[in-house]
Amino acid sequence: MPNYAAPGVFVEEVPGGARPIGAVGTSTAGFIGHAPDRAARVDEAVAVNSWTEFLTIFCGPANNPKPPETTHLANAVYGFFDNGGSRCYVVNIGKSDAITGTGRKRTGLQVLETIDEIAIVAAPGFTDPAAHEALLSHCERLAFPVAILDPPSDVDNIDRLVEVATAGETPAPGDKPAKAAAAKEKPADGDEGAAAGAPGEAAPSAPAAPAKPAAPASGGLRPRQSDQGTFYFPWIKVRDPLGGQIVTAPPSGHMAGTWARTDATRGVHKAPANEPLRGALDVTYRVTRQEQEKLNPQGSTASGTSPRKASGSGARGRSPRRPASGGTSTCAGSSTPSAGPSSSAPAGWCSNPTT
Repeated sequence: MPNYAAPGVFVEEVPGGARPIGAVGTSTAGFIGHAPDRAARVDEAVAVNSWTEFLTIFCGPANNPKPPETTHLANAVYGFFDNGGSRCYVVNIGKSDAITGTGRKRTGLQVLETIDEIAIVAAPGFTDPAAHEALLSHCERLAFPVAILDPPSDVDNIDRLVEVATAGETPAPGDKPAKAAAAKEKPADGDEGAAAGAPGEAAPSAPAAPAKPAAPASGGLRPRQSDQGTFYFPWIKVRDPLGGQIVTAPPSGHMAGTWARTDATRGVHKAPANEPLRGALDVTYRVTRQEQEKLNPQGSTASGTSPRKASGSGARGRSPRRPASGGTSTCAGSSTPSAGPSSSAPAGWCSNPTT
């Protein structure tokens, strides 16, 4: 109140009523991983608004005679925009295999802490317990974002998805090149000339694809419980946007785009269930009804499938601004549709977060 020195009647208008609450974006994603050009903008949070912009910044010059290297990060960013995402931040960790920094240097996830608009965080292809814990801790500390966690590419026993993994059980993934499915096998001894051509010439190499992190021989594979994370199983088959070959890719980027699309078209109150995954040609593992019955009580809800499409099912993690059921999720395929509310979903399934 102002201080009036002289007596009299003074009128002061005071605004009344509640101020409107401004909308908060919930579809901006943050991705951490290896860019095709490992030296491009290392440990910087770079805003990317389209796939073309990602190519310009992280894939080297367009006139480079050597094609850019395929990485899980590139497949995830492409899947994000293909599924309806409109804006994301990308952190290239260069030659490092760690998604977090140290107490002396801020790298990886720590770079994203300065950006308030990020609502979804993922490290495509990083499936070890240390990476899962770093992502969950990051989101729990900031309270707002939700982490999308990737599983190992190969799971020999579905029961291991209901057991929590511990440090040291799963190897760090990296993105070392691996031969695509169409690559020819190495010739036997004495046949080098047929594959390599003239003596002294190297054999032509197939397009490189990111290495797939395999699951350990035993132990759990599931992240710990958290309201700020969701876990999707299995990996999906997609056409690589850089090389054109069919490769397997972690689902986090495609699911982040599906979240963004659902938020934009329906709102954050709508769980991204029964939503098609654009660009997903198939899933790497088809879950039976009996396996779904084991996974569902652990926070994984399965949807029906068809061999032509893959879809996401389940809810996202809880946060103060994202009021949906939280927990760990899975994405899998089944050869027959399952009964119940989710039976209308197409192929593949992605369950809800761990509760």
